Amino acid sequence: MSKRPRSSRSFSRSLGKSKIFAYVLLALLGALIVGVGIVSTVDIAGDVVAGMVAKAVKEKTGMLLTVRSTRGNPVRGYTFNNMALTTPRDGAERSLFEAQTLSARINFMSLLRGAPKLSLLAVGGMNMDLDRFIDEFSKIEFADSGGGEGEIPIDCVRLHDSQFTSQWGTVDVSGIDVLIEGSLMSTTFAGTVNNVPVKGALDADIRGSAASVNRMEVRVGEGLLNAAGNVRLNSNSDSNPNPNPGGDGTVALDFQGSIRGLNVSEITAFWPDALSSRDYAGNADVDFTIEGAGSNLLVEATLDFKGSQLGGYPLSNLSAQLRYANMRLSAENVKATALGIPIEGSAAMAMRTGETPSIMIKLHGGDAPLSELAKLYPALGKTDGKVEAFTVNVHGPVNALSGAIELSAPKAVLLNKRIENLAMQVKLAQSDTATVNGKLALEGAQAQVQGTITKILSGANLNLT
Repeated sequence: MSKRPRSSRSFSRSLGKSKIFAYVLLALLGALIVGVGIVSTVDIAGDVVAGMVAKAVKEKTGMLLTVRSTRGNPVRGYTFNNMALTTPRDGAERSLFEAQTLSARINFMSLLRGAPKLSLLAVGGMNMDLDRFIDEFSKIEFADSGGGEGEIPIDCVRLHDSQFTSQWGTVDVSGIDVLIEGSLMSTTFAGTVNNVPVKGALDADIRGSAASVNRMEVRVGEGLLNAAGNVRLNSNSDSNPNPNPGGDGTVALDFQGSIRGLNVSEITAFWPDALSSRDYAGNADVDFTIEGAGSNLLVEATLDFKGSQLGGYPLSNLSAQLRYANMRLSAENVKATALGIPIEGSAAMAMRTGETPSIMIKLHGGDAPLSELAKLYPALGKTDGKVEAFTVNVHGPVNALSGAIELSAPKAVLLNKRIENLAMQVKLAQSDTATVNGKLALEGAQAQVQGTITKILSGANLNLT
Protein backbone atom coordinates (compact mmCIF):
# COMPACT_ATOMS: atom_id res chain seq x y z
CA MET A 1 0.00 0.00 0.00
CA SER A 2 1.50 3.33 -1.05
CA LYS A 3 1.82 6.28 1.33
CA ARG A 4 0.04 9.64 0.66
CA PRO A 5 2.41 12.36 -0.49
CA ARG A 6 3.52 14.80 2.19
CA SER A 7 1.92 17.72 0.24
CA SER A 8 -1.50 16.04 0.47
CA ARG A 9 -1.20 15.62 4.25
CA SER A 10 -0.24 19.34 4.60
CA PHE A 11 -3.21 20.40 2.48
CA SER A 12 -5.58 18.33 4.59
CA ARG A 13 -4.26 19.84 7.81
CA SER A 14 -4.64 23.41 6.33
CA LEU A 15 -8.17 22.66 5.19
CA GLY A 16 -9.05 21.39 8.66
CA LYS A 17 -7.74 24.55 10.31
CA SER A 18 -9.70 26.72 7.84
CA LYS A 19 -12.90 24.89 8.71
CA ILE A 20 -12.25 25.34 12.42
CA PHE A 21 -11.58 29.08 11.88
CA ALA A 22 -14.78 29.41 9.84
CA TYR A 23 -16.82 27.67 12.54
CA VAL A 24 -15.33 29.92 15.22
CA LEU A 25 -16.05 33.04 13.11
CA LEU A 26 -19.63 31.94 12.49
CA ALA A 27 -20.06 31.24 16.19
CA LEU A 28 -18.75 34.68 17.11
CA LEU A 29 -20.98 36.32 14.45
CA GLY A 30 -23.98 34.40 15.75
CA ALA A 31 -23.19 35.43 19.30
CA LEU A 32 -22.85 39.04 18.15
CA ILE A 33 -26.21 38.91 16.38
CA VAL A 34 -27.86 37.36 19.41
CA GLY A 35 -26.22 39.93 21.65
CA VAL A 36 -27.33 42.80 19.44
CA GLY A 37 -30.83 41.31 19.35
CA ILE A 38 -30.95 41.12 23.13
CA VAL A 39 -29.52 44.62 23.56
CA SER A 40 -32.00 46.05 21.04
CA THR A 41 -34.91 44.92 23.20
CA VAL A 42 -33.85 46.70 26.39
CA ASP A 43 -33.66 50.35 27.36
CA ILE A 44 -30.14 51.59 27.98
CA ALA A 45 -29.08 54.99 29.36
CA GLY A 46 -32.17 56.79 28.08
CA ASP A 47 -32.20 59.34 30.89
CA VAL A 48 -28.49 59.99 30.36
CA VAL A 49 -29.01 60.66 26.65
CA ALA A 50 -31.99 62.96 27.37
CA GLY A 51 -29.86 64.86 29.86
CA MET A 52 -27.03 65.24 27.34
CA VAL A 53 -29.43 66.54 24.69
CA ALA A 54 -31.04 69.01 27.13
CA LYS A 55 -27.59 70.23 28.19
CA ALA A 56 -26.52 70.76 24.57
CA VAL A 57 -29.72 72.68 23.79
CA LYS A 58 -29.22 74.90 26.85
CA GLU A 59 -25.58 75.63 25.98
CA LYS A 60 -26.23 76.40 22.32
CA THR A 61 -29.51 78.33 22.55
CA GLY A 62 -30.33 79.08 26.18
CA MET A 63 -33.62 77.21 25.72
CA LEU A 64 -34.94 74.58 28.14
CA LEU A 65 -35.79 71.09 26.87
CA THR A 66 -37.90 68.88 29.13
CA VAL A 67 -38.71 65.21 28.50
CA ARG A 68 -41.19 63.18 30.54
CA SER A 69 -39.74 59.76 29.62
CA THR A 70 -37.14 58.19 27.34
CA ARG A 71 -36.85 54.71 25.89
CA GLY A 72 -34.41 53.03 23.53
CA ASN A 73 -30.75 52.13 23.18
CA PRO A 74 -27.83 52.79 20.82
CA VAL A 75 -28.94 49.96 18.50
CA ARG A 76 -32.54 50.85 17.76
CA GLY A 77 -32.24 54.54 18.69
CA TYR A 78 -34.00 56.65 21.30
CA THR A 79 -37.53 58.02 21.61
CA PHE A 80 -38.34 61.02 23.81
CA ASN A 81 -41.96 61.13 24.97
CA ASN A 82 -43.98 64.25 25.84
CA MET A 83 -41.22 66.76 25.28
CA ALA A 84 -41.44 70.55 25.43
CA LEU A 85 -39.10 73.38 24.47
CA THR A 86 -39.35 76.62 26.44
CA THR A 87 -37.35 79.80 26.73
CA PRO A 88 -36.94 81.90 29.89
CA ARG A 89 -38.31 85.39 29.34
CA ASP A 90 -39.08 88.10 31.91
CA GLY A 91 -38.86 85.73 34.85
CA ALA A 92 -41.18 83.16 33.26
CA GLU A 93 -40.90 80.27 30.83
CA ARG A 94 -42.57 80.74 27.45
CA SER A 95 -43.38 77.64 25.45
CA LEU A 96 -42.00 77.38 21.92
CA PHE A 97 -43.49 74.00 21.07
CA GLU A 98 -44.64 70.68 22.45
CA ALA A 99 -44.39 67.22 20.88
CA GLN A 100 -45.71 63.82 21.84
CA THR A 101 -42.67 61.94 20.51
CA LEU A 102 -39.23 62.59 19.06
CA SER A 103 -37.28 59.59 17.77
CA ALA A 104 -33.66 59.40 16.64
CA ARG A 105 -31.78 56.49 15.06
CA ILE A 106 -28.06 56.15 14.39
CA ASN A 107 -26.65 55.42 10.91
CA PHE A 108 -24.15 52.64 11.74
CA MET A 109 -22.26 52.99 8.45
CA SER A 110 -21.53 56.59 9.39
CA LEU A 111 -19.87 55.31 12.59
CA LEU A 112 -17.51 53.17 10.51
CA ARG A 113 -16.64 56.22 8.40
CA GLY A 114 -15.89 58.24 11.55
CA ALA A 115 -18.61 60.80 10.77
CA PRO A 116 -21.60 59.96 13.00
CA LYS A 117 -25.04 60.93 11.72
CA LEU A 118 -28.68 60.05 12.26
CA SER A 119 -30.52 57.77 9.87
CA LEU A 120 -33.87 59.15 11.06
CA LEU A 121 -35.16 62.06 13.12
CA ALA A 122 -38.94 61.78 13.52
CA VAL A 123 -41.29 64.12 15.38
CA GLY A 124 -44.94 63.31 16.03
CA GLY A 125 -47.82 65.17 17.63
CA MET A 126 -46.14 68.59 17.54
CA ASN A 127 -48.22 71.59 18.56
CA MET A 128 -46.75 75.02 17.85
CA ASP A 129 -47.89 78.65 17.84
CA LEU A 130 -45.87 79.95 14.88
CA ASP A 131 -46.25 83.63 15.78
CA ARG A 132 -44.91 83.03 19.29
CA PHE A 133 -42.16 80.72 18.02
CA ILE A 134 -40.90 83.29 15.49
CA ASP A 135 -41.06 86.06 18.09
CA GLU A 136 -39.16 84.08 20.72
CA PHE A 137 -36.73 82.45 18.30
CA SER A 138 -35.66 85.86 16.94
CA LYS A 139 -34.59 86.89 20.46
CA ILE A 140 -32.31 83.90 21.03
CA GLU A 141 -28.57 84.49 20.89
CA PHE A 142 -27.00 81.29 19.60
CA ALA A 143 -23.60 80.22 20.84
CA ASP A 144 -20.90 80.16 18.15
CA SER A 145 -20.32 76.57 17.06
CA GLY A 146 -17.02 77.46 15.45
CA GLY A 147 -17.93 75.43 12.38
CA GLY A 148 -18.64 76.38 8.83
CA GLU A 149 -21.07 75.14 6.26
CA GLY A 150 -21.27 71.37 5.97
CA GLU A 151 -23.43 68.36 5.30
CA ILE A 152 -26.54 67.97 7.43
CA PRO A 153 -25.87 64.92 9.66
CA ILE A 154 -29.33 63.38 9.13
CA ASP A 155 -30.52 61.00 6.41
CA CYS A 156 -34.26 61.50 6.92
CA VAL A 157 -36.39 64.01 8.84
CA ARG A 158 -40.04 63.08 9.41
CA LEU A 159 -42.93 65.11 10.86
CA HIS A 160 -46.41 63.66 11.30
CA ASP A 161 -49.77 64.31 12.98
CA SER A 162 -48.87 67.87 13.97
CA GLN A 163 -50.55 71.28 14.05
CA PHE A 164 -49.22 74.81 13.59
CA THR A 165 -51.32 77.89 14.37
CA SER A 166 -50.84 81.59 13.65
CA GLN A 167 -52.81 84.76 13.04
CA TRP A 168 -53.25 83.53 9.44
CA GLY A 169 -54.95 80.30 10.43
CA THR A 170 -54.11 76.65 11.08
CA VAL A 171 -51.81 74.21 9.29
CA ASP A 172 -52.46 70.52 9.99
CA VAL A 173 -49.62 68.23 8.91
CA SER A 174 -50.49 64.61 8.10
CA GLY A 175 -46.93 63.82 7.13
CA ILE A 176 -43.70 65.41 5.87
CA ASP A 177 -40.66 63.36 4.86
CA VAL A 178 -37.35 65.03 4.01
CA LEU A 179 -34.64 62.76 2.57
CA ILE A 180 -31.13 64.22 2.63
CA GLU A 181 -28.15 62.93 0.65
CA GLY A 182 -25.23 65.31 0.70
CA SER A 183 -26.50 68.58 -0.78
CA LEU A 184 -29.56 66.91 -2.33
CA MET A 185 -32.91 67.11 -0.56
CA SER A 186 -36.15 65.39 -1.55
CA THR A 187 -39.39 66.26 0.25
CA THR A 188 -42.94 64.89 0.19
CA PHE A 189 -45.74 66.40 2.27
CA ALA A 190 -49.49 66.23 2.89
CA GLY A 191 -51.86 68.17 5.12
CA THR A 192 -54.33 71.04 5.13
CA VAL A 193 -54.14 74.84 5.39
CA ASN A 194 -57.33 76.22 6.94
CA ASN A 195 -59.04 72.98 5.88
CA VAL A 196 -57.85 73.24 2.25
CA PRO A 197 -55.98 70.03 1.26
CA VAL A 198 -52.33 70.60 0.32
CA LYS A 199 -49.92 67.88 -0.81
CA GLY A 200 -46.92 67.61 -3.07
CA ALA A 201 -43.20 67.03 -3.55
CA LEU A 202 -40.02 69.08 -3.88
CA ASP A 203 -36.50 68.19 -5.05
CA ALA A 204 -33.68 70.65 -4.42
CA ASP A 205 -29.89 70.97 -4.38
CA ILE A 206 -28.87 73.13 -1.40
CA ARG A 207 -25.35 74.55 -1.26
CA GLY A 208 -24.68 77.07 1.48
CA SER A 209 -27.08 80.02 1.19
CA ALA A 210 -28.26 79.04 -2.31
CA ALA A 211 -30.68 76.38 -3.50
CA SER A 212 -31.67 75.06 -6.90
CA VAL A 213 -35.23 73.77 -6.90
CA ASN A 214 -35.33 71.16 -9.65
CA ARG A 215 -38.96 70.19 -9.05
CA MET A 216 -41.82 71.69 -7.08
CA GLU A 217 -45.20 70.03 -7.55
CA VAL A 218 -47.95 71.10 -5.16
CA ARG A 219 -51.66 70.37 -5.32
CA VAL A 220 -53.72 73.00 -3.48
CA GLY A 221 -57.36 71.93 -3.35
CA GLU A 222 -58.31 71.41 -6.98
CA GLY A 223 -55.34 73.35 -8.39
CA LEU A 224 -51.88 72.11 -9.34
CA LEU A 225 -48.70 74.21 -9.05
CA ASN A 226 -45.53 73.28 -10.96
CA ALA A 227 -42.40 75.39 -10.57
CA ALA A 228 -38.60 75.31 -10.71
CA GLY A 229 -35.85 77.83 -10.17
CA ASN A 230 -33.19 79.18 -7.84
CA VAL A 231 -33.24 80.76 -4.38
CA ARG A 232 -30.32 82.71 -2.90
CA LEU A 233 -29.82 84.66 0.31
CA ASN A 234 -28.32 88.11 -0.27
CA SER A 235 -26.08 88.38 2.77
CA ASN A 236 -22.83 90.15 3.53
CA SER A 237 -22.36 88.83 7.07
CA ASP A 238 -18.88 88.56 8.55
CA SER A 239 -19.16 84.76 8.46
CA ASN A 240 -19.73 84.73 4.71
CA PRO A 241 -16.35 84.17 3.04
CA ASN A 242 -17.70 85.19 -0.36
CA PRO A 243 -19.93 88.19 0.23
CA ASN A 244 -22.40 89.15 -2.45
CA PRO A 245 -22.08 92.78 -3.61
CA GLY A 246 -25.21 94.63 -2.63
CA GLY A 247 -26.27 91.86 -0.25
CA ASP A 248 -28.90 93.07 2.19
CA GLY A 249 -30.26 89.91 3.83
CA THR A 250 -33.16 89.59 1.38
CA VAL A 251 -34.01 86.42 -0.55
CA ALA A 252 -33.29 86.55 -4.28
CA LEU A 253 -35.60 84.48 -6.50
CA ASP A 254 -35.44 83.26 -10.07
CA PHE A 255 -38.51 81.05 -10.60
CA GLN A 256 -40.75 79.97 -13.44
CA GLY A 257 -43.92 77.97 -13.13
CA SER A 258 -47.59 77.45 -13.82
CA ILE A 259 -50.87 76.91 -11.96
CA ARG A 260 -53.69 74.91 -13.48
CA GLY A 261 -57.32 74.53 -12.38
CA LEU A 262 -57.03 76.79 -9.32
CA ASN A 263 -60.37 77.09 -7.51
CA VAL A 264 -60.35 80.76 -6.45
CA SER A 265 -62.95 80.25 -3.72
CA GLU A 266 -60.58 77.79 -2.00
CA ILE A 267 -57.67 80.23 -2.08
CA THR A 268 -59.62 82.74 0.02
CA ALA A 269 -59.05 80.37 2.97
CA PHE A 270 -55.43 81.56 3.10
CA TRP A 271 -56.60 85.12 3.91
CA PRO A 272 -59.82 84.55 5.88
CA ASP A 273 -59.82 88.01 7.48
CA ALA A 274 -59.58 89.83 4.16
CA LEU A 275 -61.42 87.62 1.66
CA SER A 276 -64.76 85.81 1.65
CA SER A 277 -65.29 82.62 -0.35
CA ARG A 278 -68.81 83.86 -1.19
CA ASP A 279 -67.26 86.60 -3.35
CA TYR A 280 -65.30 84.20 -5.55
CA ALA A 281 -66.43 81.45 -7.91
CA GLY A 282 -64.47 79.99 -10.79
CA ASN A 283 -61.15 78.51 -11.84
CA ALA A 284 -57.94 80.15 -13.00
CA ASP A 285 -54.85 79.14 -14.98
CA VAL A 286 -51.64 81.13 -14.46
CA ASP A 287 -48.17 81.07 -16.02
CA PHE A 288 -45.62 83.13 -14.09
CA THR A 289 -42.00 84.17 -13.60
CA ILE A 290 -40.49 85.70 -10.45
CA GLU A 291 -37.12 87.46 -10.47
CA GLY A 292 -35.19 89.73 -8.11
CA ALA A 293 -35.23 90.39 -4.39
CA GLY A 294 -36.82 92.74 -1.85
CA SER A 295 -38.05 96.00 -3.37
CA ASN A 296 -36.54 94.98 -6.74
CA LEU A 297 -38.84 91.98 -7.10
CA LEU A 298 -40.36 91.54 -10.56
CA VAL A 299 -43.38 89.28 -11.11
CA GLU A 300 -44.90 88.68 -14.52
CA ALA A 301 -47.89 86.42 -15.16
CA THR A 302 -50.51 85.46 -17.71
CA LEU A 303 -53.99 85.01 -16.20
CA ASP A 304 -56.94 83.13 -17.65
CA PHE A 305 -60.06 83.04 -15.41
CA LYS A 306 -63.44 81.47 -16.10
CA GLY A 307 -66.26 81.50 -13.57
CA SER A 308 -69.14 83.62 -12.30
CA GLN A 309 -67.68 86.20 -9.90
CA LEU A 310 -64.40 87.65 -8.72
CA GLY A 311 -64.09 89.89 -5.68
CA GLY A 312 -67.88 90.08 -5.40
CA TYR A 313 -68.30 91.36 -8.98
CA PRO A 314 -70.09 89.26 -11.60
CA LEU A 315 -67.43 88.11 -14.05
CA SER A 316 -67.68 85.17 -16.44
CA ASN A 317 -64.16 85.36 -17.89
CA LEU A 318 -60.98 87.42 -17.60
CA SER A 319 -57.63 87.24 -19.33
CA ALA A 320 -54.71 89.64 -18.85
CA GLN A 321 -50.95 90.10 -18.82
CA LEU A 322 -50.00 90.97 -15.23
CA ARG A 323 -46.83 92.69 -14.04
CA TYR A 324 -45.72 93.66 -10.53
CA ALA A 325 -42.65 95.86 -9.95
CA ASN A 326 -41.75 98.75 -7.67
CA MET A 327 -44.99 98.41 -5.64
CA ARG A 328 -47.07 98.74 -8.82
CA LEU A 329 -49.43 96.11 -10.25
CA SER A 330 -50.50 96.50 -13.87
CA ALA A 331 -52.81 94.53 -16.16
CA GLU A 332 -52.39 94.85 -19.92
CA ASN A 333 -54.40 93.31 -22.77
CA VAL A 334 -57.36 92.91 -20.45
CA LYS A 335 -60.29 91.04 -21.98
CA ALA A 336 -63.29 90.30 -19.78
CA THR A 337 -67.00 89.69 -19.80
CA ALA A 338 -68.95 91.17 -16.89
CA LEU A 339 -72.76 91.17 -16.71
CA GLY A 340 -72.70 89.87 -20.25
CA ILE A 341 -70.71 92.96 -21.32
CA PRO A 342 -67.46 92.44 -23.27
CA ILE A 343 -64.72 94.75 -21.94
CA GLU A 344 -61.19 95.42 -23.14
CA GLY A 345 -58.39 97.70 -21.99
CA SER A 346 -55.79 98.04 -19.23
CA ALA A 347 -55.53 98.93 -15.55
CA ALA A 348 -52.90 99.59 -12.89
CA MET A 349 -52.62 100.26 -9.16
CA ALA A 350 -49.66 101.67 -7.22
CA MET A 351 -49.38 101.40 -3.42
CA ARG A 352 -45.99 102.88 -2.53
CA THR A 353 -44.95 103.59 1.05
CA GLY A 354 -45.82 107.09 2.20
CA GLU A 355 -47.99 107.83 -0.84
CA THR A 356 -51.74 107.76 -1.41
CA PRO A 357 -52.72 104.69 -3.45
CA SER A 358 -53.35 105.58 -7.08
CA ILE A 359 -55.11 103.85 -9.96
CA MET A 360 -55.25 104.00 -13.74
CA ILE A 361 -58.17 102.48 -15.66
CA LYS A 362 -58.64 102.52 -19.43
CA LEU A 363 -61.52 100.33 -20.54
CA HIS A 364 -63.97 100.29 -23.41
CA GLY A 365 -66.86 98.10 -24.45
CA GLY A 366 -70.19 98.00 -26.19
CA ASP A 367 -73.44 96.18 -26.78
CA ALA A 368 -74.03 96.06 -23.03
CA PRO A 369 -77.51 94.68 -22.20
CA LEU A 370 -79.16 96.77 -19.48
CA SER A 371 -81.23 93.78 -18.39
CA GLU A 372 -78.05 92.29 -16.93
CA LEU A 373 -77.48 95.49 -14.95
CA ALA A 374 -80.98 95.23 -13.51
CA LYS A 375 -80.12 91.79 -12.07
CA LEU A 376 -77.44 93.45 -9.98
CA TYR A 377 -79.54 96.50 -9.07
CA PRO A 378 -83.24 95.50 -8.78
CA ALA A 379 -84.14 99.07 -7.76
CA LEU A 380 -83.84 100.05 -11.43
CA GLY A 381 -87.22 98.38 -12.00
CA LYS A 382 -88.16 97.44 -15.52
CA THR A 383 -85.03 97.77 -17.66
CA ASP A 384 -84.44 96.99 -21.31
CA GLY A 385 -82.24 97.97 -24.25
CA LYS A 386 -78.48 98.22 -24.33
CA VAL A 387 -75.58 100.63 -24.05
CA GLU A 388 -74.14 100.85 -27.55
CA ALA A 389 -70.70 102.02 -26.45
CA PHE A 390 -68.90 103.17 -23.32
CA THR A 391 -65.38 104.17 -22.31
CA VAL A 392 -63.71 104.59 -18.94
CA ASN A 393 -60.54 106.66 -18.65
CA VAL A 394 -59.77 107.38 -15.00
CA HIS A 395 -56.44 108.00 -13.28
CA GLY A 396 -54.80 109.59 -10.24
CA PRO A 397 -54.80 109.17 -6.45
CA VAL A 398 -57.93 107.46 -5.14
CA ASN A 399 -58.90 110.60 -3.19
CA ALA A 400 -58.49 112.91 -6.20
CA LEU A 401 -59.34 111.06 -9.40
CA SER A 402 -59.32 112.64 -12.84
CA GLY A 403 -60.72 111.51 -16.16
CA ALA A 404 -64.03 110.77 -17.79
CA ILE A 405 -66.68 108.09 -18.29
CA GLU A 406 -68.71 108.24 -21.49
CA LEU A 407 -71.63 106.15 -22.71
CA SER A 408 -74.32 106.16 -25.36
CA ALA A 409 -77.58 104.23 -25.74
CA PRO A 410 -79.91 104.67 -28.76
CA LYS A 411 -82.91 103.05 -27.07
CA ALA A 412 -83.39 101.98 -23.48
CA VAL A 413 -85.90 101.56 -20.67
CA LEU A 414 -84.80 102.68 -17.20
CA LEU A 415 -86.99 103.00 -14.11
CA ASN A 416 -89.96 102.06 -16.30
CA LYS A 417 -89.23 105.08 -18.54
CA ARG A 418 -88.47 104.88 -22.24
CA ILE A 419 -85.28 106.72 -23.15
CA GLU A 420 -83.84 107.40 -26.61
CA ASN A 421 -80.59 108.82 -27.93
CA LEU A 422 -78.90 108.89 -24.51
CA ALA A 423 -75.40 110.39 -24.63
CA MET A 424 -73.69 111.13 -21.31
CA GLN A 425 -70.27 112.16 -20.07
CA VAL A 426 -69.15 112.07 -16.44
CA LYS A 427 -66.02 114.10 -15.75
CA LEU A 428 -63.84 113.71 -12.67
CA ALA A 429 -61.54 116.58 -11.76
CA GLN A 430 -59.24 116.07 -8.75
CA SER A 431 -62.05 115.88 -6.18
CA ASP A 432 -64.84 113.64 -4.91
CA THR A 433 -67.37 115.49 -7.10
CA ALA A 434 -67.97 114.75 -10.77
CA THR A 435 -69.86 116.85 -13.31
CA VAL A 436 -72.50 115.24 -15.50
CA ASN A 437 -73.46 116.46 -18.96
CA GLY A 438 -75.76 114.70 -21.35
CA LYS A 439 -78.81 114.65 -23.52
CA LEU A 440 -81.63 112.24 -24.16
CA ALA A 441 -85.19 111.93 -25.36
CA LEU A 442 -87.44 110.99 -22.42
CA GLU A 443 -90.84 109.68 -23.46
CA GLY A 444 -90.36 111.45 -26.79
CA ALA A 445 -89.40 114.83 -25.26
CA GLN A 446 -85.85 116.18 -25.62
CA ALA A 447 -84.03 116.80 -22.34
CA GLN A 448 -80.64 117.93 -21.11
CA VAL A 449 -78.88 116.24 -18.21
CA GLN A 450 -76.62 118.38 -16.06
CA GLY A 451 -75.53 118.11 -12.47
CA THR A 452 -73.02 116.61 -10.09
CA ILE A 453 -72.21 113.28 -8.52
CA THR A 454 -70.61 113.60 -5.09
CA LYS A 455 -68.70 111.07 -2.99
CA ILE A 456 -67.56 109.01 -5.93
CA LEU A 457 -65.79 106.41 -3.79
CA SER A 458 -68.23 106.10 -0.88
CA GLY A 459 -71.66 106.11 -2.47
CA ALA A 460 -73.09 108.37 -5.16
CA ASN A 461 -75.54 111.20 -4.65
CA LEU A 462 -76.87 112.41 -8.00
CA ASN A 463 -78.18 115.95 -8.26
CA LEU A 464 -79.53 116.84 -11.68
CA THR A 465 -80.81 120.12 -13.09
